[in-house]
Amino acid sequence: MRSRTGNQSGPVHVMHPLLETARTVIGRPFVPRRERPVRGRHPSRFRKPVLAKQGRKIAVRPWEQTGRIDIPASIFEAWKRGHLQPGARDLVSSRSVAPLSRLVVFLLDVSESMSDTLEWMRVWVRTAMEQAYLRRDSVAVVVVQGKAAGVLVHPTTSLGFVLHRLSEVRVGGGTPLDRGIMAIHRIMLQHRDAYPVIDMCLLTDARSTSPLDTPEVRARAREVSRGAREVVLLNPGSGTDRHMQELAAVLNASLIDMRR
Repeated sequence: MRSRTGNQSGPVHVMHPLLETARTVIGRPFVPRRERPVRGRHPSRFRKPVLAKQGRKIAVRPWEQTGRIDIPASIFEAWKRGHLQPGARDLVSSRSVAPLSRLVVFLLDVSESMSDTLEWMRVWVRTAMEQAYLRRDSVAVVVVQGKAAGVLVHPTTSLGFVLHRLSEVRVGGGTPLDRGIMAIHRIMLQHRDAYPVIDMCLLTDARSTSPLDTPEVRARAREVSRGAREVVLLNPGSGTDRHMQELAAVLNASLIDMRR
């Protein structure tokens, strides 16, 4: 959703799909802590172009020792100077842009305590997946259940595959949220080079059956908070209790009550 400030020619602020979906489902305004303007006369409604190693070439620059030589452009530069073959001064490298790659990581609590809110979870996740699919964002899903947390879906843009895997989820067992924090931290480390922007969404009642105050868990939670652009904690219950507030404080997350 876009909102303009000032006249019609002013900057356009684009809310990223995770929080835009939360606003749509919940039905109340929500402003992210790190909302960034996308400048330009005609900004894309999908992904903002950024400098990349591969993509659409927009310009050339003098070649540097650490860069790649653009051979056709270097030959053209030599031709403009009247040289038969490129010399050291004719060598150039290209500057390319590509759509900004974004990864949305969902952590889903499918323990026994979430059995009453399973339908809410499916509705919200499906809406969020559709938003991510329209913007060609990659999605990863981590489930927390029993005594462990596992990656249900590795980063993918296939909406059908994600929904198929979600249909196989069954509710039951404990809530080891410490394992879930470790899992999303590993995903962030593995894919942060491929995805400059990573958003985290945790859908849980925060009633962890394992301690969250250990030094290792808190250290991983701080790294997740620093490495992700936005961390959102969704409360599927009817009210916010101390468990949700404590988990939001651990992750420095934005807390949203879905049923308000």
